[in-house]
Amino acid sequence: MKRQILTTIAATAALALATAAAQAHSAPANYAVGAPITFTVHNGTGLRQNRIDAADAAITKQVSQQFRRYWPGRPIRFGSGGFPIYVEPYATVAWVCQANVAACHGPNWIFAGYSSAAATPGDWTLALDHEVLETLVDPSGTGQEVADPVQTPGYKYAGWLLSDFVFPNYFQAGSVGPRDLLHQLH
Repeated sequence: MKRQILTTIAATAALALATAAAQAHSAPANYAVGAPITFTVHNGTGLRQNRIDAADAAITKQVSQQFRRYWPGRPIRFGSGGFPIYVEPYATVAWVCQANVAACHGPNWIFAGYSSAAATPGDWTLALDHEVLETLVDPSGTGQEVADPVQTPGYKYAGWLLSDFVFPNYFQAGSVGPRDLLHQLH
C-alpha cells in the first residue's frame, strides 16, 4: 500500500512536470535562422551535473562531426533557455505517456526515458542522444524518426554510448545503402 502511494505521488509529480512544460514553453527562440540550437537538459537521473555536461559535450561532438554530414543544419549547444529535454526513468516516462499522451512528447519539449538498472549505465546517454538527433531533423515530433529504426545497440563515441541514426535516403523508396551510420540496415 505504501509503495502504491509513493508510486502515485511520483507519477502525479511527473504529470505535473509535463503539464507545466507544455504550458510554459513555446517554440524556443534559438530555432531562429543562423543561431546554434540550444538544448536544456532537465536532469532526472540523479547523476552529478559534470556527468551530464560530459555527455552533452560528446553529443555536441557527434552532431558536428558525424550527424551533420548527412543531415545539414546549424550547430548545437547545451545550456539554459533552450529546447527542454527531461531525462527521466522509463517508469516515469511510461506513466506520463499512459496518463496523458499529449504530455509525452510535444512540439516544445521531450521526455528521454532510461532504465534505472545498474547493468545499463549508458542507457540515459543513448536515450538523450536519440531524442536530440530526432529533434534536429523534426522539431515538431510529427515525421521523420531518425533514431527509431536503429535505436539499438548504439555505439561508443567520445567515451559515451550514443544512438545510431538513419540517413536521409532511408526515407526514399528504392534507395540503396548504406542507410545508417552503423550499417545495420541494408
